[in-house]
Amino acid sequence: MRTKIFAVIFILIITTSSLLTAGCENKYESNKKTKAAIENIKKGEYGKATGQIDEAIKQYRKNALALSVKAFLNAKNGDGGSAKRIIRQAVMLDKTNWQIRLNSAKVFLFSGDTERALEEAGRALELSQDSPEVKCFKAEILSQKNEPAEAAALLTSVIQGGQNSDLAAVTLGDIFFKDKNFEKALEQYDLALAKNPANIEAIASKALVLIEKGKMKEAFELIKHYDESGTDNPKIHLAMAKISKANKNRVKEEEELTKAIANDKFNRESYLMLAMLKMEQGNAGEAERNLFRILEIDPNNGEALYYRAYIKLSMGQTDEGRQLLEQAIKADPSFSLSYTLKSNILLKEGKLEEALDLLKKSEQLDAEHPFTQTYLARAYIIKRDAGLAEKHADKAIQKDPSNILALYYKASALAMQNKKDQAFSFLEKAFENGFNESAKLNTDFCWQPYREDPKFKEFLKKAR
Repeated sequence: MRTKIFAVIFILIITTSSLLTAGCENKYESNKKTKAAIENIKKGEYGKATGQIDEAIKQYRKNALALSVKAFLNAKNGDGGSAKRIIRQAVMLDKTNWQIRLNSAKVFLFSGDTERALEEAGRALELSQDSPEVKCFKAEILSQKNEPAEAAALLTSVIQGGQNSDLAAVTLGDIFFKDKNFEKALEQYDLALAKNPANIEAIASKALVLIEKGKMKEAFELIKHYDESGTDNPKIHLAMAKISKANKNRVKEEEELTKAIANDKFNRESYLMLAMLKMEQGNAGEAERNLFRILEIDPNNGEALYYRAYIKLSMGQTDEGRQLLEQAIKADPSFSLSYTLKSNILLKEGKLEEALDLLKKSEQLDAEHPFTQTYLARAYIIKRDAGLAEKHADKAIQKDPSNILALYYKASALAMQNKKDQAFSFLEKAFENGFNESAKLNTDFCWQPYREDPKFKEFLKKAR
């Protein structure tokens, strides 16, 4: 009898030991996968990170850090409800882990609660004893709260400290990029790459700066390896979309934008580009859907409000378009195109001087934009100032050689100066790029002297 009891006890000991060993192994594997997921997040490989973190939680359901990473990924994908629920669970399991608090701050930032995000970042900073990584994220929050000076000071201290300086340099570069200070942004991205040549965020961000500077080939060479290897990084896909747009490859552009959004549901610029592409395709419904997504993330996004106004006005819904335009100007008084579009309404109403005042204001904010220069050309044609009309049309064409209206207004300005051959040459270019408005040719005063000209009659036939 005693022998049987000892045998049972021995079996229980062996079984318990095996279960404990298996549990330890599961916890170890779970932690290992969590670390791998965090590294992939740093590389912008969110798809891979999601798979790894799901496996980590499956192996050990009380892995608080893994749960917090899962919450962050859910928030990034637009699932704020489950993200908040999971992050609460993670914090309850481990209230002293600074990485969990940092992920909590990220969840609240994605949810649009910058104050709570800042509060959680402060806790993470205390727990981590001033971790450079947390400082970088706190700076990102401050930047979103429109406190760039404080953010820049925090990041500069990290860069000077040395640890995580490449992350700090990228974040500081992003602040300069947002402010359209591309030279300073480029300096910071180069600094980050000098510290860590494999920093994919710095590589992608540098490519976006090069694209803004018109260096498409250089940008493509910088990121083509990552694109070919099937990266999840949304910035790489955004950069590829911009390069594809410049190359007029609309299919590739849409494909890359779709990938960018799939890997970052809060990627405002990708939504905006996709909305503009849908507008070009004549798909107003899809364009508005993408604009609505931006406004869900950021209700006061002046650019998204502007494009919604543009769609409404193009559809003849003037009252709603005006209302949206006023909202756009109030939300972002520095966005030049809102004034340009409003000037177009005033020109149609015959309010030339008011329209010119708005166009001059728009030009002060952005002197290079071809849309503003095109409408300045139109305003000066209405004012019958051929010299200024030609000057502004030239500026628009210099920026966008295929700008149909700018080519037409250039032709009109030349016609007003009795430069028939040059006028007809630019009118031909306008037709080559898609101009097809017989009403303008029949009614615009500048063509009155040429209406019986055989060449002009050929243009009229083309426009029918």
